[in-house]
Amino acid sequence: PQQPPGLAPAPEWAPPRPSSSGRPAVLLLGIDGADWKVIDALFGAGYLPNLARLVQHGARAVLDCTPAMPETACFCPPVWVTIATGVPYERHHISTLHQEVGDRGAAAIWDVLNAKGGTTTLVSFRNTWPPEAAARYVLTEYGLDWASGMIYERLPVEKPLLREMMAKDRFRPPDLLEQLGLLPHEGEKTPAWKSVARDRVAMEALLRLAQRDRTDLTVMLIHGPDKAQHLGWAAVQKTPESPFDAQAVLKQARAWQGPVLARPGAPGTNVASQYLETDAWLGELLAKVPYDYIVVASDHGMTRNPGPGLPGQHGVESPEGHHGVFILWGPGVLEGTTLEGTDVFDVAPTLAALLGLPVAEDLSGDVLLQAFTPEWRDAHRVERVPTWEP
Repeated sequence: PQQPPGLAPAPEWAPPRPSSSGRPAVLLLGIDGADWKVIDALFGAGYLPNLARLVQHGARAVLDCTPAMPETACFCPPVWVTIATGVPYERHHISTLHQEVGDRGAAAIWDVLNAKGGTTTLVSFRNTWPPEAAARYVLTEYGLDWASGMIYERLPVEKPLLREMMAKDRFRPPDLLEQLGLLPHEGEKTPAWKSVARDRVAMEALLRLAQRDRTDLTVMLIHGPDKAQHLGWAAVQKTPESPFDAQAVLKQARAWQGPVLARPGAPGTNVASQYLETDAWLGELLAKVPYDYIVVASDHGMTRNPGPGLPGQHGVESPEGHHGVFILWGPGVLEGTTLEGTDVFDVAPTLAALLGLPVAEDLSGDVLLQAFTPEWRDAHRVERVPTWEP
């Protein structure tokens, strides 16, 4: 798509460079709540040039997220942990936001990579606290919540004790944000909605870290789109019976003038804004850091809440919101391909194949080989092992 008037053109991406580790550099970008309805509306008007480039030169799919834990219908933690492990809740046992690494009953893709001598960076991913022992760098959600409170005035305002609790044992290495020059923060704190503040600290941290040190796998989760859609979905779908209003999304996009700091519901925190900010940051990252393969996934979409509560919903009573996005880009991926029958179980084995890792036979999904050229499949024969578990 062409860039709309008034928007800066997408930057050129960094050219590939040889890997010292012998493995490709793989980025798994999770966008919480990302929905094809919104993305396609913005694509059609020329917005989201970086995500559009991934789709145009890669494969896309509607990602069925329900099987991770059908009884909760796409509550975020079990779906993200299924994406990382390739198995359902019954095996990984993570169902709530505050469960810890020790509660997880299944190996994640970074455990398998670490056992084979590979390296991982984890940024703001669900249920990776205390910092994952199998990853070289970890910026946990709790740590980023605390750090964003050091840099921004987080809204709604939190009690200082909560921020202090968030500060303990939340990064690997513990002084990572000091090494990256993000802390200590000097000067005034700009007010920011807490979800936006956390995402921005996470984005800046990864941008600085990835230029300093390359890991084989980078896993980054951006939370803002989900939070903005929960609060602002009524603007793009007035009632549960109403159709999705693509023109309302485009109106929001036309009013966007770049990242702003605002309260929920104000300009800059509507549905379109968080997609636009994510894409702009992705373009900045890819202009400076080369990745061989990029996978984009979401844990659900969004639809109008039929009952009381937040306008946007993806619960049991809202099956239209149970499908997320999936994009796969890199050498050997069939350009412009639409994959059918793709679900959350297929992400982890596909990541394993990209990283040259064995794929466990007891996983619930499999490698999305239909996304690749015959030449790639011939050159990357998938090794099978009975299990990833110790």
